[in-house]
Amino acid sequence: MTEEYINITNIKNDIELNNEIYQIQIINKNTGKIVHIGDCISNMDVIINEFKLDEIYNCIIISKLYTENELKEDNKIGIFKLIKIIINKKNNPIIEFSYCFYFKKNNIMDYISKKNEIKEIDGKYIIIKNDWKKIEIIEEIEEKNNEIEILEKLIYYVIEYKNQEKKLIKKSCSSAETI
Repeated sequence: MTEEYINITNIKNDIELNNEIYQIQIINKNTGKIVHIGDCISNMDVIINEFKLDEIYNCIIISKLYTENELKEDNKIGIFKLIKIIINKKNNPIIEFSYCFYFKKNNIMDYISKKNEIKEIDGKYIIIKNDWKKIEIIEEIEEKNNEIEILEKLIYYVIEYKNQEKKLIKKSCSSAETI
């Protein structure tokens, strides 16, 4: 995985900005919007927080930002990430849980909202699991969630994943002892 992230405290205003940056934002339970939030020197997502689950696992919470090319690329499958948590095992990414907006449009750049003109996009919110071998939809969201509720849902899946990993390790250790 070769993604770049920037800590929100390290964003500077005195650099040459040449990439328009967009963000998908929630309107209600089945609509969203794409907004231009600024310009940046390169494509980077924003680290919201980092935390340790234990001595082996640590997590990074990331707010997904998009360039025009990324919007067009993600439109091919219709899954747009808003917030994601990446689980690292000994500092190597192993799995990601993301809160996403699912929709497809023919010319996505026609759906960019302006200050005076909000362009609502119909779709649905989902949570996906991505292990970089396959992407799996693990939940369809039926109600509008605020940022805290979104993070609670993602953290729930992070904890479930860690507990499953522990069970697998215990099971393989038990099997090894009986041999």
